[in-house]
Amino acid sequence: MCTSARQVIRAKQKYSTTLRTAAYISVLEHIGDIYNHRGIWP
Repeated sequence: MCTSARQVIRAKQKYSTTLRTAAYISVLEHIGDIYNHRGIWP
């Protein structure tokens, strides 16, 4: 939970956006990392 909160705060600062949008960005980045790690190509 703490790690997720830190990731959202970093995304908020990086993209200068709201916490809600930053949470969405953080999730999409995480999914992208998983796809790259597993070698899944959409």
